Amino acid sequence: MRSLLVSLCLVLVIPALLLAQGTVATDQKPLVFTHVTVIDATGGPLQPDMTVVVSGNRITALGKAGSVAIPRGALMNNAAGKFMIPGLWDMHQHTFMRKNKVLPLYSLWGNIVNGVTGVRDMGDQGLPDDFGDLPYWQDFEWRQAIAAGSVIGPRLVLPGILLEGPPSPRKGWAEISIAAQGREEVDFLKKFGVDFIKVHDSLPREAFFAIAEESKKQGLVFAGHVTNTVSVAEASDAGQKSEEHLLGILKEFQAQFNNFKQENVPALKMLHAAHYRVVKEMQRAGVKLLVGTDGRLFGYDVHDEMAEMVAAGLTPLQVLQAATKNAADFLGRLDSMGTIEKGKIADLVLLDANPLDSIGNAAKINAVVVNGRLLDRNALDRMQAQIKAGSNGTPEPAVGFADSD
Repeated sequence: MRSLLVSLCLVLVIPALLLAQGTVATDQKPLVFTHVTVIDATGGPLQPDMTVVVSGNRITALGKAGSVAIPRGALMNNAAGKFMIPGLWDMHQHTFMRKNKVLPLYSLWGNIVNGVTGVRDMGDQGLPDDFGDLPYWQDFEWRQAIAAGSVIGPRLVLPGILLEGPPSPRKGWAEISIAAQGREEVDFLKKFGVDFIKVHDSLPREAFFAIAEESKKQGLVFAGHVTNTVSVAEASDAGQKSEEHLLGILKEFQAQFNNFKQENVPALKMLHAAHYRVVKEMQRAGVKLLVGTDGRLFGYDVHDEMAEMVAAGLTPLQVLQAATKNAADFLGRLDSMGTIEKGKIADLVLLDANPLDSIGNAAKINAVVVNGRLLDRNALDRMQAQIKAGSNGTPEPAVGFADSD
């Protein structure tokens, strides 16, 4: 079975926050972090008393203190007592929820202040009558603006329109009834510029396999729910790269659910137990697990999700790798990100405490480096203040491109 996405969805949902926006300086000096303990996420041991040099958006040097040449004019950061990890990824987030048209800005910064420098968005609830015939076009404008450095935000991996069988539960999703429609939709989305195809619960069997074949033909990954008309094994064999929420795998536990309900054990408690058991068994079997929240708390719930994975039996290092190295590997980007190594993109998080002692320490963030740009604690606090102000109704700052209305 191919890599499966663990999206436990076990955290409590609190009111979603709103967002803010900013521009990225283009003239930043090289960054140097000295005396830092590096947790590179490769699986190797901690590397104490290291010097890390960032020039442009790349890690250009990494070595023991005193052994690394310091670029002239570099911005020096004494990181004694600090721990550096790669930027985190949320591999199942719903970043752009169209019920609130200002939400994208808040969600982008919410991720960054929590050390989440990459997001695989799994689709929003776009309404064509609110945003024209292509409600997802704004998502791709955000992706472009972030990549260009005009907006601070996480790297975005986007699916565009979700593919679902009839009747679609969401207005604005593509409703696929026959195989030909599935092929046409994949072809359209490829031209639209999506990063992958997302399938949902109720695709007709023939349409599902047509989507799988066309995705392969177009060079696109497809992922999502295991549709009700195929098994988990069939979906995996057809090339589906991730299975969200463990829904398909948990079907085999349904009889156990029923037995426990008869014994008056709360369903939520059993759901936790079933998820924990599956997660632990998959880790033991060598399945590459990822961190995905299915959340709308935009970075905040990533730390809750990681805590849940530790509670399920993973070590803090395994969870950090799920949120960094495994994510990059899944996306085919491990050659350029996901670990702290010379030559890789500088998406980094500086922590005040060791996350291998407690995964909760991954939330004790001192600074974040986003594509080579340093956001220190003061900058993160200012971003956090704007997020809080936005949640209380303060208007968002203006953005640098036109609304697609």
